[in-house]
Amino acid sequence: MLSMICPECNKLGQSVSDVTVANLVQEDSIRDGAGENSFYLCREPGCSVVYYNGVRVYGIQALKVPVWFKEGSGEDSPICYCARITRKDIKEAVASGRNTSSEIRSYTGKTERENCTRENPAGRCCDQEFDEEIIKYRRMRR
Repeated sequence: MLSMICPECNKLGQSVSDVTVANLVQEDSIRDGAGENSFYLCREPGCSVVYYNGVRVYGIQALKVPVWFKEGSGEDSPICYCARITRKDIKEAVASGRNTSSEIRSYTGKTERENCTRENPAGRCCDQEFDEEIIKYRRMRR
């Protein structure tokens, strides 16, 4: 049976597509494991593990992209991976009066969407996280 518990921090993981894992793990890290079907994502910020299943464990260094929810991800870390919108982009757009993801996408000129399963380490749309970043920077602006 596949454990949903992260082997490093012992926190419950989130199911993620093997398509996400295969696309985001560096080629030299895959070594015959990324075709396996079931992976979990560790969202614990202080844990170095990103993806795991009963056979493979992929840490932060094994990924092609920075992982926005892991410690050490800074302002240049993408929040929207499809359009490459970073925390810094969101912060600057909010500071200039943009308050929605649509306004920020238009302001930055970065509008690409719909490739979340392949591009975002969480394997899903960034809308919730994008909105949380907007709220965070709006509070800072006050």
